[in-house]
Order: sequence, then C-alpha cells, then structure tokens
Amino acid sequence: LGAVRGVRWVIDRPYVDASRVEAEGIRQEAGLGLWLMAFEPRIGTGTFVNPSHLLQTESYATWPKLLAGPGREAERFKARARPHVPYFETLNFAPRIRGRIRLARSGKDEDWQYSDESVFSLFRRLPETTDKKLYVCPKMTDQEALDHLKREGDR
Repeated sequence: LGAVRGVRWVIDRPYVDASRVEAEGIRQEAGLGLWLMAFEPRIGTGTFVNPSHLLQTESYATWPKLLAGPGREAERFKARARPHVPYFETLNFAPRIRGRIRLARSGKDEDWQYSDESVFSLFRRLPETTDKKLYVCPKMTDQEALDHLKREGDR
C-alpha cells in the first residue's frame, strides 16, 4: 500500500494535472501498475505488456523458487503466504479499474514463457465500462509492444 500512498502524494501536488497521470509497465511492473490503478482511480491511463499475476505461482512467477526451498521451510512459507495471494492477485482486483487500459500480449522474447490465456482472462475481468483495448503482438519484443501501445495511445 506504500506505492499507492506515494502515487497519491504526487497526484495531490497542486502543480500536478491528475488527468495526465499514467501507469505503464512490462511483466511485473505491469502487474504493479494494474494494482495501482485499482486502488488509485485518478490514474487515467494504463499501458501494460504481459502483466504477471500471482496465480501463475504454479508455472511462471518467481514464487515456485521460493516454494521449492527445504521441505519444512517451504511448507511454512506456503502456509503463511497462500491466504494473502487473493488480495494481490490481479484477476481479483481488475474489476476495480476504471481508467483507460491498453493491454498487450507480446511473444518475441523467448526467455519468457507466458500464457495467452492469462492475458485474455485479465482483459475479460476488466469492467465493461472501462475504455480498454487488447493487442496481440507475437512478432514484437515486450519493449517494442509497449512502444507500439504508447504510439497508438497518442493518436
């Protein structure tokens, strides 16, 4: 919640035009940006590529590394962490987002195995009233896709 307080502090400055505040990111930064938009509705626009979210714990996120530690230690970590996962899970707070969203699935970065379904399910969870667009950019790197979305948003 400290990140939300930081964003609120910036937006509350008298010299900041809150309508022009935007969030953008790739992968984990995109997940954080979506989270910020859910809890600070004055962020007007979000541009995100391949946002990660915690329900990927079984396959894509870094949590499996944390959970693969020594037997008893990993079990204690799982027991303490699992009850909190729904609070931070992108799919659970996506319905709270009210700003304009540009969401992309890129595919050229071969080091990142990412599920198409996770991006599509996130897109479907955004409210129908939200100005939202989904882009599929299989021949672009994450950064190329982000740049493309930002150019599209400038039109």
